[in-house]
Amino acid sequence: MPELFSDSGCFGTAAARRYPWSYHYDTSEYMGLMETHSDHRLLPAEQRERLHDAMARALERFGGGIKVSYEANLYLAKLAP
Repeated sequence: MPELFSDSGCFGTAAARRYPWSYHYDTSEYMGLMETHSDHRLLPAEQRERLHDAMARALERFGGGIKVSYEANLYLAKLAP
């Protein structure tokens, strides 16, 4: 991805930084998050409800939540002279 900056001719060499992080969602938080995902929103309501009920039961059975890993990426580049 950093090469896109220099390849454009508009920027010098880009520096890339990665910031991994994670968050532990309890069951309620995670199910609320799933309500925002378009692949879930597009399901027919009855099917989505069955899926979410099954997911919530599984999360509760295995500790009441889930840890999700994320990564933020930062690219820094100066304008080309």
